[in-house]
Amino acid sequence: MLVLPSTLKIYNASAGSGKTTFLVINYLYILLKSPYPDEYKRVLALTFTKKASEEMKNRILQCIKEFSNKKVKKEYCSLFNYITKNLSLTKHQLYQRSEKILFSILQDFYSFSRNISTIDKFTYNIIRSFFSEREIHLEMDTDRFLFKIVENILYKLKNTEKWSNVLIQSSLDKLKKGKNWDLRKELFKIAHVMVEENNFFPIKKMKNFSLENFLQLKNTLIKRTKEFEKKCKKKGEKFLNFRKNLGKSK
Repeated sequence: MLVLPSTLKIYNASAGSGKTTFLVINYLYILLKSPYPDEYKRVLALTFTKKASEEMKNRILQCIKEFSNKKVKKEYCSLFNYITKNLSLTKHQLYQRSEKILFSILQDFYSFSRNISTIDKFTYNIIRSFFSEREIHLEMDTDRFLFKIVENILYKLKNTEKWSNVLIQSSLDKLKKGKNWDLRKELFKIAHVMVEENNFFPIKKMKNFSLENFLQLKNTLIKRTKEFEKKCKKKGEKFLNFRKNLGKSK
């Protein structure tokens, strides 16, 4: 489960599979293996989302805090013993190292926090280091960025004859159902789906789909939906008749 600092390994993991826990364990391993209490200044940990990076910081700090106590809580014992065994350290040695690391982090929390970040923020900081604030401005608000993309897509669709017909038909379909004709919300939802890491490969498969393919898929889904609604209606009518006959028999 542990990864040595000099080794590159790629782990293909989906959402909820324990990526953050895996990173935390390996991060702790690197910190506690080093004789230097400020090793965190030389370790970079990157995650996809801000929520994951904050969770990672909290878990690391909580573990180090617990390891620096002479009496480790029950829920941290297995991890404490696991790291002790893999590092060939005594419990007292691990306790001492954890205490020094915790003190060092509290003295320079900025360095610790800066090196556990998101990929976006890390990339942004690298680019910023080459330019001044006046020379470059990067958009970090994902929703705002996606709204701009949606506006650009709508503009291009409206000015393309083939796609403009699809847009008009889609808006009319929404009006018939009593919904707002504006497609911005739907396009925004699709854009959100596209930027999520777990949807990368399915979307990649759709890359070569033509407009005709999507229209054919749409018609197939409409047909299946209508057939399903008919079956549900028949089942419902059958149930209502059963209830009526049941009442008459009484």
